[in-house]
Amino acid sequence: MSKQTVDLVVKNGKIVTSYDIFEGGVAIDEGKIVLVAKDSLLPNADNVVDAKGNFILPGIVDVHVHVQDPGFPQRDDFEWASKAAAAGGVTTFMDMPTNVPPTTTVKAFNEKKELAEKNSIVDFALWGAPDPDNLENLKKLAEAGAVGFKGFMTKSVILKGLDTGTLLETFKVVKETGRFISVHAENGEIIALYTEKLKKAGRKDYKAIAEARPKIAELEATSRAVLMAKEAGNKLYIVHMSTPDALPFVVNARKEGYEIYAETCPHYLFFTKEDHDKLGGAGIMFPPLRDKEDVLGLWEAVRDGRISVISSDHSPCTLEEKNREVWDVIAGATGIETMLRVILSEGVNKGRITLNRLVQVMAETPARFFGVYPRKGVIQVGSDGDLTIVDLKAEEKITIDKLHYKAKYTPFEGYTLKGKPIVTIVRGEIVAKDGEIYGKPGYGRFIPYQEYKPSV
Repeated sequence: MSKQTVDLVVKNGKIVTSYDIFEGGVAIDEGKIVLVAKDSLLPNADNVVDAKGNFILPGIVDVHVHVQDPGFPQRDDFEWASKAAAAGGVTTFMDMPTNVPPTTTVKAFNEKKELAEKNSIVDFALWGAPDPDNLENLKKLAEAGAVGFKGFMTKSVILKGLDTGTLLETFKVVKETGRFISVHAENGEIIALYTEKLKKAGRKDYKAIAEARPKIAELEATSRAVLMAKEAGNKLYIVHMSTPDALPFVVNARKEGYEIYAETCPHYLFFTKEDHDKLGGAGIMFPPLRDKEDVLGLWEAVRDGRISVISSDHSPCTLEEKNREVWDVIAGATGIETMLRVILSEGVNKGRITLNRLVQVMAETPARFFGVYPRKGVIQVGSDGDLTIVDLKAEEKITIDKLHYKAKYTPFEGYTLKGKPIVTIVRGEIVAKDGEIYGKPGYGRFIPYQEYKPSV
C-alpha cells in the first residue's frame, strides 16, 4: 500500500473463499483489494463497514442475464436490472445477446455496451451470438471483448435457431476464438409435436407447458450438442439445465478431456411442475419446471461438482405478457435479485451445499470460465474490490414491492427465504445496503474477456 489511509475497510467479518472461512477483513483502495487480514492488521480508512460477524463473500458473478435492452426496455433496462443485481448481491452480470438488434455484430455489441455504460450501477460483461449467415462475425465479437456466445437449438424469437449442420460449423468457428458457446438445449421438433397435440386436446392449464416440453427434448438436444462439441473440439456450456438426467452426457465428455460444463438456475432448485398452475405465467420459463426428484438431483449435482455454475437466467417480461392464456405467455422469469437468497436459504441453510461451494459456483468458477478472473470472483490482493456481505440468519418473505425489478412480478412471491445479502460493494463503493440502492447509473464498467494466464 502506498498510503496509510485507504478508501474502504470492511472488518469484523468471516471471509469466505472457495476453500476456507476465516475471521478478518478487507482493505480496498482505488477500486482494488490491497490487503486481506485480521482486523488488527487492517489500515485506517476513509470509510469503514462493520460486517458484524457476518460472512464476506467475493462479489457474486451472474453469467446468464437477459436485460432486454435495446429492443424491449418496457420489460427491463440496464438501470433497473443493475439495481436488482446490486440489491441481490450481484456485483458483475453478463448480458445475453437476445435483444433487438441481436448482438451478432460488433456494431450491435458496441451500441449495447455504450447503453449499459451510461445506465448500469454494477459492472457488466456482454455475450455475443452467432449469425448462421455470417459466422466470421464471431471472431470480431471475440476481439471486441465478448465473454462467449449464445446459440439456440430451438426456435428463438430473436436469434436464428441452429440446425445440426449449422451447430457443428458454428462450434468449429467458436473453437478458433477460445471462448465458450452456451446452448439452449431443447429439441424443437419434439416440442412442436407435443405442443400441437396438447392444443388440439384443448389443454389450457399451465402444467401443460411441462408436458409440451418433456425431458426427452432436453436430453436429446444435450446429447447432440455434446456430440457436436466433441467433434469440433470447442468449449461448450449447457445453460439452464432442468434435470440431472442430462448430466451424464456432460460428465462423461469431461472425463474424456473435453471442456464441457453445465449450469442450473434457482427456479429449478426450488419449484416443481406441480407449482405451474399456482405460479401461472410467472412460472413459465424454458425448459419448464420438472419433478421433485429432479430438484433433489440437481442439488446433489451442485454439491458434487457435476454442475459447475448457478446463474439466474433473469429474463423479465411485462405483466401483460405474463397474464395471457397459457400458450401465448412469453417465457422468462425475473431472478437476479432473488438468486443468492434462494441458494442461501435452500442450499446453505438446509445443509445441501457449503458456503465455500456457493462461492465456487456463483463467483469463482463463473469468473474463470468467462474471462474475468482474477479481476472478479475472488477475494485476493490485486482483484477488484467486489464484496457481498450476507446474513445467514436474516429471514424475510419475498414480495414484489420490496424488489427492484422493472417487471413487477416474481415467481417467489410470498415465499419466506432465510439468508440474504446485506451489503454489496463494487470496486470499493457501496452500491446497495439493507435493500436500499446507493449506486448511481453510469458507475458500472464494461469488463471484457481476458484470458487468465497464471504466473509460474
